[in-house]
Amino acid sequence: MDMKCTFCLQQHDGQPLHVKWEILEIKRSSLLEFKVAIISRQLKQLRHLYLPEECSRKTKLKLGTLKDLQTLVNFNTKNCYVKDLINMTNLRELEIRGPFNMEDFNMEELDKNPPIIQKAFIGEEMLCSAQCFPKLESLNLIMHNNLKEWKVGEGAMPSLQRLKIQACEQLKKLPDGLRFIATLQELKIRWMPNTIEDRVKEGGEDFCKVLHVPTIIFQ
Repeated sequence: MDMKCTFCLQQHDGQPLHVKWEILEIKRSSLLEFKVAIISRQLKQLRHLYLPEECSRKTKLKLGTLKDLQTLVNFNTKNCYVKDLINMTNLRELEIRGPFNMEDFNMEELDKNPPIIQKAFIGEEMLCSAQCFPKLESLNLIMHNNLKEWKVGEGAMPSLQRLKIQACEQLKKLPDGLRFIATLQELKIRWMPNTIEDRVKEGGEDFCKVLHVPTIIFQ
């Protein structure tokens, strides 16, 4: 399916909706109805979820019951819980939208979770361990203004095919671990400082990390 359905709890005849959609795009005005549907487990068949780019800091979504999600767009720590990602082992596409602030994190809660969560987001540094997202095919990192260093362990994201890094202004270099992701086919670098572009281009310090990637795009 390539269509997106805008969320609504009522059909046109006013009857309650039994949700069987696989693809769901949420508007800001429908977030309350969406939260109710998650609590009542009406969305167990959901596979593709597109959250709003921005919504109130007061909004908190518990996505942990959506274990079969394959696509999650506009995930952020302001409105979502990092720990919920641990149940999403079937993710193929993940878009993480920043910036992340330390006040968004309950560090005691993170310490109780396995490395896939514990090592995902820690302030200015992001780490992906070998257990991270085994089926993930597409990863977008957008507007992580505080992110200075990203580390990828050998064996992390072994199915990754497409990577986009956009507007992460303080990121100094690409992670060394990208060289181990043999499946990576496309790298997009958009709205990034010229320094990191120079590192990635042929002859740059990071070129050896992406030498195996057939398509590299600078925008």
